[in-house]
Amino acid sequence: MIEDFHQSLGKPLDHFPIQDQVIKRWFALILTGLALFIGIGGTVNLLLNTYTAVQTHGPAMILGIFSFPMTAFVIIALLGIILLFIVLRHWRDSITLFETGMIRRRGNRKQTWFYRLTNQFDSHITQVKFGGSIINTQVKLVLISGSEDGWIIRNRYERMEDLNQKVRLCVLPGLIQRTRQALARGETVTFHQKIYASFNGLEINGQMTDYNDILVKHDNRNLRLHIKDHPNVSAFTAQLQHIKNLDLLYDLIENPPSQTVQLSPK
Repeated sequence: MIEDFHQSLGKPLDHFPIQDQVIKRWFALILTGLALFIGIGGTVNLLLNTYTAVQTHGPAMILGIFSFPMTAFVIIALLGIILLFIVLRHWRDSITLFETGMIRRRGNRKQTWFYRLTNQFDSHITQVKFGGSIINTQVKLVLISGSEDGWIIRNRYERMEDLNQKVRLCVLPGLIQRTRQALARGETVTFHQKIYASFNGLEINGQMTDYNDILVKHDNRNLRLHIKDHPNVSAFTAQLQHIKNLDLLYDLIENPPSQTVQLSPK
């Protein structure tokens, strides 16, 4: 169920619980109930048997309570109580997207992220293949703000690819606009230790190149930048996961900053 209206974040857009949340809840509850039943039931039964033995054979039988069965039942009961605490603590683990930000619940923690504070957004998608067929897709989202605070959203939520796409749509437009405004003010943006963007072009390995002269090639793992006059020679190659703000880099190359960029902040 999507969370109710949150004043500072706007209306809710979508809700993403942890993967297999219902199954995990019921499995954990059944396991908890079984542990408590065995632990408490076994303890009560042992005490009753001990009471009967004391009535028959005398107080010396009380020493039997501290035998291995009693210890085992107490440990099982304690494990059941701990498991119940963990289940209840993580009962509402989820991510909820709103108009201007999102909320992540992890245990007793409730964290808020505002899209406008995002300085870096990257999504890493890994496809697991077996026999030439894709059997699983791993998604990891990285969001970092100007204060270097960040979130890493790992592949533990329902509909991860949908979550990735919706967060992208919420974050990228504002990030792109703020970046273009920063470039227009004469600032630079770092994508890699060998790639820097300015308003007039991209510095690749210390060489300034106009955006219109750059050709991008990539596969599932690597990014390659070429100069259009030399399309067969790679000017830069790196793994995708080593590039910061990859989507932003693509956008700047495909849509070079305009001289009419507005400088007013948003």
